[in-house]
Amino acid sequence: MGGVGKTLMAVQLIRDAEVGAAFDRLLWVSVGQDPDPLQCVRMLYFQLKSAPLPSGAMEDERIAVQALREACNGAKVLLVLDDIWDAKHAEMLNCVDAEAGAACL
Repeated sequence: MGGVGKTLMAVQLIRDAEVGAAFDRLLWVSVGQDPDPLQCVRMLYFQLKSAPLPSGAMEDERIAVQALREACNGAKVLLVLDDIWDAKHAEMLNCVDAEAGAACL
């Protein structure tokens, strides 16, 4: 359902000072209808660590997702997955550690 303001609402949420203060990091990736999952993982990892994925994970989606999940372990992050068309993409990219107080939108 396009055009109802989902992205605008997410932008307003992530820019809110109280939301920013509640999390250690704010992560955002626009997934789209036909995403490059490895590129999405690379972007999220860089936002989280301010460094590229380890060299062994740069070309292997499975290893990249594992590296992202390990990086998120214990981190209190808010992850925004924008423009999700397929639930399997959300499932793969949702790397948050709920026990650490992290959340995915």
